[in-house]
Formats: sequence, C-alpha cells, structure tokens
Amino acid sequence: MIVLGPVDQLASLINFVRTFNLMQGIQNSLDAKLQNAEMALESAKSGSLTSTCGMLGAFINEVEAQSGNRITSNQAAQLIAAAQSIHTVVGCP
Repeated sequence: MIVLGPVDQLASLINFVRTFNLMQGIQNSLDAKLQNAEMALESAKSGSLTSTCGMLGAFINEVEAQSGNRITSNQAAQLIAAAQSIHTVVGCP
C-alpha cells in the first residue's frame, strides 16, 4: 500500500472533488480552498501550518454547509473524511 504525503493527498482530493460534477460555483470555491491549502503547505518550510489548517477547516465548513443541499450527504461525508485525514496528517490542532 502506498501512503501519500499531505501535498499528494490534497492534489488527490482536488481531483476527487471534480469527479462529483458539482455546480461550477461550488466546485470552484472548494477547489480554490484546497489549492490554497496546497500552496500554503508547500511554502510552510518554516513549520507554520496555520494557513493550511485554516484552508482545510474552511473547506470542511463549506462542505458541511452544502451537505444535503448542493452536495449530497454521501458526497459530503466522503469529502469531509478525506479532508479530516489530511488535517490529521498535517498535524492541525
């Protein structure tokens, strides 16, 4: 089994979001949060992960807000689980 690092997990989650064919505005918003988290993680060489954790939290909050509305409950559960896994790997509080 291959274990992906957090940057690769974020890239995978971005691709996963796209498989759901969500409304363009929702998909763009979720993609932007994940891409910003990815960029923040890549630049966090100093050990500060605050931006990455914040963007992951914002992603989770948006998915929760859209769950049962623009995102099915099943899709939301999958996206939240993936984001929480990255959250844990990164070491967010």
